[in-house]
Amino acid sequence: MRKLIALFVLVVSLAQCSAQNGKPAEASQQLPLKTLAWNLREVIRMQLPLTITEEKNGRPTGKSYSFDFASGDSLHWEIPEKYHDPETMEIYGGGKYIIPFESLDPASISLETAPESGHLSIVIKAKKGAHFTFHPYSNEPDGAVSAIRLGWWEPVQERTLGRALALFRQLAGSL
Repeated sequence: MRKLIALFVLVVSLAQCSAQNGKPAEASQQLPLKTLAWNLREVIRMQLPLTITEEKNGRPTGKSYSFDFASGDSLHWEIPEKYHDPETMEIYGGGKYIIPFESLDPASISLETAPESGHLSIVIKAKKGAHFTFHPYSNEPDGAVSAIRLGWWEPVQERTLGRALALFRQLAGSL
């Protein structure tokens, strides 16, 4: 009985080590789109809950993100961005990035480092000549953007950002 328990603990430990190293198991390579989207949403919302504070309209602002699939005239991704007051965590604004899949350049999804601060962000770019839409949660008009920078995080979060990046790429490759 002890040998079975020890074997079980060993298998669970190895699985956790593999997951922590950012190496997905072979079986996870063929996940359905719905599962990939859910996993990406989970990483962005729960494991990367708030970005490093930056100035926005003269006010210190933290940002948080989410991820959704949507289909209307065509399949597209929606990435809601919320602005938080860093002291009270009150949401005071934001918007939604709308990414039509035909405008997305899957090869451009990358992790970039700010040269001066060393902070990391996920960057998603549109194909040449195409754009994404930023729809603010205010009365301001929608705006066209050629690239989206998802926040700034500390380098210690590089593994988590790497998981999000891998999920973005896997999702883009599945469509």
